[in-house]
Amino acid sequence: GIGVLYKLRHLVPKSTTRTLYNSFIQSHALYGILNWGCASKSILEPLKCNLRKAVRVADFAPYTAHSEPIFKRLKLLNFEKLHKLETAKFMFQMHKGTNYTTLGREFSENKKPSPTQHKTVFLPWFLSENNIYQYKEKFSYI
Repeated sequence: GIGVLYKLRHLVPKSTTRTLYNSFIQSHALYGILNWGCASKSILEPLKCNLRKAVRVADFAPYTAHSEPIFKRLKLLNFEKLHKLETAKFMFQMHKGTNYTTLGREFSENKKPSPTQHKTVFLPWFLSENNIYQYKEKFSYI
């Protein structure tokens, strides 16, 4: 994807390079980002590096240029922000019940929010209130 972007950037306007970035680079980064987005830093760093490299190529920036201003100028999100956005969208869909996956059964609503908590929080099924009490009975150190 970066090689295609590198060769085509001289032939098309800058707005088209942004579209090429979205189709060739960002679409691959978004695929499965909820699953592997929380992987260890050593696993994610090459991906982040490639995203930064692609943004520099799309903007004709030098290899040593800082990528954050380029992301802002091109109105693109870096990897951390992409992951946060996709996680927020997923949780919003879970809360509204519009998510079409069967994963909804794995989450339960927290019926007793803490005094500092103003909104409903969805917990994995194994952390639901009933299960926590069951685990407390089995394990004395919890």
